[in-house]
Amino acid sequence: MEQNVCQLCGGVDFRRLPVRNIFKNCGYDLVQCRNCNLITVNPMSSRDTIRAFYRDEYFEKDYKCGVKGHSYYEEESSTIEKAKQVLSLVNILKPQGILLEIGCAGGIFLNQAQKDDYQVEGVEVSLSMSQKAQELYGVKVRQGDFEEVEFASESFDVICMFDVFEHLRNPKEVLKKTHRILKPEGIVVIDVPTTKNALAFRLSVNLLKVLRKIRRISLPPYHLYEYMPSTLQRFLNQTGFESKDVHKYAALPWKYLNEDGSGLTRIVLGMVRYLNYFLSVTFKVCTDRLLIIAQKGKDVVWEMEDKCKVQNERNKNEEKEHQVVNS
Repeated sequence: MEQNVCQLCGGVDFRRLPVRNIFKNCGYDLVQCRNCNLITVNPMSSRDTIRAFYRDEYFEKDYKCGVKGHSYYEEESSTIEKAKQVLSLVNILKPQGILLEIGCAGGIFLNQAQKDDYQVEGVEVSLSMSQKAQELYGVKVRQGDFEEVEFASESFDVICMFDVFEHLRNPKEVLKKTHRILKPEGIVVIDVPTTKNALAFRLSVNLLKVLRKIRRISLPPYHLYEYMPSTLQRFLNQTGFESKDVHKYAALPWKYLNEDGSGLTRIVLGMVRYLNYFLSVTFKVCTDRLLIIAQKGKDVVWEMEDKCKVQNERNKNEEKEHQVVNS
């Protein structure tokens, strides 16, 4: 486990929020950077611990991260419907090309994309799910962590992440790699929950602070980061992307009817979520979902910084060789 340094601004000053996940006798606090407001878990788990979150049981029983009774394939019809909506937006900027999905699970989205004449490929950390995607839909899937799987530069026209970006340990590094392997003017599609922007979370946090209580959740900290529209767009800007299409929307409240919790808690949260849905749809406030389509830009500050670092290392090595020759 590691103590946090903010990936967005480099800050080390965090405020603790009254929410804690408990997993295998370890506590994971939810903290917010005082400088940029990015929310993350503290301490950050190791790669091996994170991989352990996503065994077969996750896809069979806990695919909705705490909502009972949902497996990956039970969500197939809604996944297909959402895929059609997203692909209609992608088609405006990239009507054809090579598409990569990071965290493709069992390949439902990839199958829909190849029906729309995209050449598709996926990467998935789960061995069993990557095998199922290939067996069921005949799509190419590389098994492993995206950060560790090798891809050639400028390989893809479109890269998609659906309910994945919040699970990533190093979001900025993932975006840098995404930028590198996208073709010029390629696009990245990111769809994330912005639960901490919702009314239910804001009310519960304020209430817990007043009562001096901490909400303990007996689940792994699946979401390593919680994004607001401002923090996600800032990550994209820092890594050389320009937002082309931004959709702030609300999850359907009845999707949470089977959520864990006591009867009273579920009733109260249900009422708040229906109110939140009304506010989101009517006034576009307190939205709890965010879809961003961003395009790869030409001038990237961090690429220049990386080139400078490489050149500095070369200069140091040349100086050492020069000293050896003269000695």
